[in-house]
Amino acid sequence: MDEHIPMPDNPDITEDYQTLLNYAEQGLDKIIPKGTKKAYSVQELLDGVHFDSPSEGEKMLALADGERKDGGLPGLIKKLNRYVEGDLKVFGLKINYKNISEDLLNRGEK
Repeated sequence: MDEHIPMPDNPDITEDYQTLLNYAEQGLDKIIPKGTKKAYSVQELLDGVHFDSPSEGEKMLALADGERKDGGLPGLIKKLNRYVEGDLKVFGLKINYKNISEDLLNRGEK
């Protein structure tokens, strides 16, 4: 499933999330999405997705980069556990995602 990020001043114009990550990894500061002539800051679009601060966007970029370098899903799970806190509730049930992630990591070691 593709995830698209809407432009802050025109939600009808979107850009692919993975494309934004690729631009950021290549050090490209601006992108001109299809359907517009305006250039947008790649970092501002990434920061605006759902992060509390610009540093959160940088952490997620580092996580994505580390996931590719550190062995796929296990590396990503380990890093997410460092950054993700709080309760996850589904249908009123509290889910202990840290235990789930540990079980997934241990499953790969058996």
